Amino acid sequence: MILEEDLYFEIVDHGDSVFVTPLKLSHPTADEEWDRYWIDCLVRVKASCFYGEYHTQLMIHDFINLRKQIDALYDNLAGTANFEPLERGLCLFIQGDGVGHFELTVTARENFDAKLVFTLSFDQTIIKTLLRQLNNIIARYQS
Repeated sequence: MILEEDLYFEIVDHGDSVFVTPLKLSHPTADEEWDRYWIDCLVRVKASCFYGEYHTQLMIHDFINLRKQIDALYDNLAGTANFEPLERGLCLFIQGDGVGHFELTVTARENFDAKLVFTLSFDQTIIKTLLRQLNNIIARYQS
């Protein structure tokens, strides 16, 4: 059983972080199937002395695509993964070096007037946890 407090994904690098937790379906009873895939999410970012949190909408497909790309990175440790949702409230770009080190570029946008761009580093040891976190989100919101 997946508890609500288990519905998040997070990447941390020496105190800097990006944290995403889905809160609820944005339009669960919408007539259009496409609209029922939107999820209201809380995003928290910390980069050095900069910290913020905001709400954005993401789609279940965004989480599914990220999981597939992260899974591929885990298999060969080289390449890239992109999280570029339609609304672009949070974009993630991950680059693997082939030996287990990854650099994550985070672009956080509350609106189109303000954005914070920063990088985090991590290694392959967190990927299994990240995949589990993404699987929990997908299991909860995938129809």
